[in-house]
Amino acid sequence: SRVRQNPQAWVDQGGVQWAPLKTLQRATEKALRSYGGDVSRLVDICRETIVFDNMSDLASCLVAIFEEPDFVVLRVKNRLSRDYDSAQTAGYRN
Repeated sequence: SRVRQNPQAWVDQGGVQWAPLKTLQRATEKALRSYGGDVSRLVDICRETIVFDNMSDLASCLVAIFEEPDFVVLRVKNRLSRDYDSAQTAGYRN
């Protein structure tokens, strides 16, 4: 796939989009509302979006991430799974 052939070019073409840091107000709100005040469960303060044109590129990228010896994957949230209940997120699967 083009992701594995030339990952830097893919990144440079907008495949990776950094989001702004989560604000203190939003982080506090999420910690209280969703995690009962347990701030250790906040895992998306610094985040980015990876955009794919197709599922093949997405799968290739995941394989590359898991095979990278300098990375440790702690969690994968798969909202594309048929078992995922999108009603929990108002229909969003992002």
